[in-house]
Amino acid sequence: MHVAIFTENSFNSFDGILSYFEGIIPHFGKLDNNKLTIINCDLDYCENNSKITVKRKWGIKLPYFDFYLNFPNISEVDKLLNNVDIIQISGPGTMGLVGRYLAWKRKIPIVVHHHTNIDAYARVVSNIIIEKIIKIYIKIFYCGIKDIIAPTEHCAKNLEKFLRNKRFHIIKRAINHKVFCRRTNFDNFKKIKNVFESKKNGKKILLYAGRISPEKNILSMQKIYSKKIQFVFVGSGSYLNRIKKTFKTSVFIPRQTQEDLSYWYSSADFFVFPSKTDTFGNVVLESLACGTPVIAHKNTSAGEIIEDGKTGFLVDDFEQVWGKLNINKKEYNKMVKKGIQESKKYSWEKIYLQHIFLYQQILSNFSKNISRT
Repeated sequence: MHVAIFTENSFNSFDGILSYFEGIIPHFGKLDNNKLTIINCDLDYCENNSKITVKRKWGIKLPYFDFYLNFPNISEVDKLLNNVDIIQISGPGTMGLVGRYLAWKRKIPIVVHHHTNIDAYARVVSNIIIEKIIKIYIKIFYCGIKDIIAPTEHCAKNLEKFLRNKRFHIIKRAINHKVFCRRTNFDNFKKIKNVFESKKNGKKILLYAGRISPEKNILSMQKIYSKKIQFVFVGSGSYLNRIKKTFKTSVFIPRQTQEDLSYWYSSADFFVFPSKTDTFGNVVLESLACGTPVIAHKNTSAGEIIEDGKTGFLVDDFEQVWGKLNINKKEYNKMVKKGIQESKKYSWEKIYLQHIFLYQQILSNFSKNISRT
């Protein structure tokens, strides 16, 4: 079976989708003859094992949003689909449209992997009119598509509100446990050692890692910004200067390798995940695997990963965090151990097999429909 995934995401990006690609690629062809090709569009053509970047014909930066829409030469993409059995679209952007068109042209079955709540994103960074326009577009985009992969039940339920008669398949994500694990030796990390000085002064270290942009709801953490807390931000994005001005005494670290990031996770007392728009949150799993409890909002996708009071805290408002930070050492250590245990339930082997089973189902249904016509 040969699967082609169409995505808008750059292979150099710092997000959960890239982690998803990196996690699932090694399992294709490892135990069987299945093959995976991931196709995106950017400035220049590049081919690296299973990942192919086709050169964009032209592109446009969307107002309000922190990314470009890249338009490829469709005939060049079409040539890459010889012997492809199924197409998976990773979002309703330009590459999603290209994937939809080529699936129709070549009569290839299709599945959509929904990984971004674009309508909620629009609500945060623009206005209600843009949100309504995007919802209409999403309905049109999904018209005729039966199978949708969602990373959490929360994500699927949100989609069900305005997408009817769809088959939702919950396939979560995982992490590399050899990389994301509890670290204790920080001798080679001078910056982390400097942060540890804050602990000597009785401060709690709260870490945020990821894209620094409006939809991540980072400003909600202002409610717990004080001299008693040392914030550490790892990442970059269009909102970085605004966050630096707001959290003036915080430590700001540029994007890190996964291994270095594991040390930053391990150095913190808590990881904060303020986003209400993410559909999963790989960073939540990464933090738990490194033994750092997570603080996030209730009624979000992160709530399906975090067990309130056992692997972290779920709050309605970040003001409630004040009553959680002074947990005694014995209870905190229980959280650390429980978080590591829970993170190990998420394995790429299991997720790979779920994908293969789903692809086989879709191919079978597609063949039956073709034979009827």
